[in-house]
Amino acid sequence: MAYEDIIFTKEDGVATITLNRPKTLNALTWPLLIEMQDAIDKVAVDDEVRVLVITGAGRAFCAGDNLKDKGTHVSVMDGREDSFQEQKRVLESLRNLRKPVIAAVNGNSHGAGSDIMLACDMRIASSEAKLGDLRTRRGIPIATGSTHLLPALVGLSNAIDLLFTGKMIDAAEAERIGLVNQTVPAEAFEAEVKKLARTLAEGPTKIIGMAKVEIYRELYMTLGQAIDDELAEMGPAPERNAYRNMIEDNREGTTSFIEKRAPKFTGK
Repeated sequence: MAYEDIIFTKEDGVATITLNRPKTLNALTWPLLIEMQDAIDKVAVDDEVRVLVITGAGRAFCAGDNLKDKGTHVSVMDGREDSFQEQKRVLESLRNLRKPVIAAVNGNSHGAGSDIMLACDMRIASSEAKLGDLRTRRGIPIATGSTHLLPALVGLSNAIDLLFTGKMIDAAEAERIGLVNQTVPAEAFEAEVKKLARTLAEGPTKIIGMAKVEIYRELYMTLGQAIDDELAEMGPAPERNAYRNMIEDNREGTTSFIEKRAPKFTGK
């Protein structure tokens, strides 16, 4: 597969997937997710790859769902069932990959982009990054994993605070609460990511892979079950888009984003 929305490279046992839509802050699209899944599948069967790094081009890691695009693009506005399932597939693939996965959070990480970051095994952030989940602030249901992934990392109280308010935090605060493993100055970010990746690539990959699947298997509900639970909250698959459209705050949130204004929620 030829890639247009990601850059896929391999060097010294480290594979890197770079989300490559910098003009949209690497917002997710249907083609990007398909390409990302293809690259993960290649990493899974390539014995020369010992570590996978996920990062973003430009000034953001991933701004989440691409709210303005419809049609073949992932959009909370059209509620495509296959887009939810493709995001689920990518997240599960990252978690099930028997190799360590590093999220190199070079810049802002929001919403569904936060889901990708959370699904990685380790997170290293640039000091310039801002992290959080803006979906509730825009009246958008969370249906791709954060309600499952976030509490396991930062604890119940911190997860509730972040998900209920939709607030953004800086990288230093993210490290303090356990959302990222390490925060480094922006000028040293690339070097520190390479250092961590090299350290893991020199480790016992199969043993690390065994530890990884055991850790996640033993945590409560599986990620896939959690995402299915989130989707079930919105009703049966054929009716989910209609259900979302019935929520006035959901429509107001996405409309206000496009119109670049603060949302005015009514609680309906």
